[in-house]
Amino acid sequence: MITRGLLILLCLTGALTAQQVRVASVLGDNRVAMGEVVLYALDVKVVADGEESIAAPVAVDLPAVEGVTVLGTEVIDRGTSRRMSIVNGRRSSSMEYHWQVIYRLRTNGLGRYDIPGFTYRYLDRDHALRALSFEVVKDAPG
Repeated sequence: MITRGLLILLCLTGALTAQQVRVASVLGDNRVAMGEVVLYALDVKVVADGEESIAAPVAVDLPAVEGVTVLGTEVIDRGTSRRMSIVNGRRSSSMEYHWQVIYRLRTNGLGRYDIPGFTYRYLDRDHALRALSFEVVKDAPG
């Protein structure tokens, strides 16, 4: 759903176990015109060994930012892929899941806005996300 601009990858975390989990915080744009909706997302990818089914992530409250209102959230399933290999007669498989938790934000004025870093808990693990900044300007970015 984030279609404007280049997504800026700001944070990756993960542990290499039977489930590899990566959570990244991203912005649709880091500079928007007054009145435009700012898109903030958690990009969640999970690789699970075998045929394990994984629960989708859920939206959580973002840290409060003065002058910023959350208009709505949604979890989008970006797809699932299955990988299978046979090496020396030994079969292995994995499933890869990809979701985005999208937050639509509105500001009440011009200026720079900082979303503080926070911890997102998913699959019984804490994922530290870095602070993000964006700027609201009078005219549309060129």
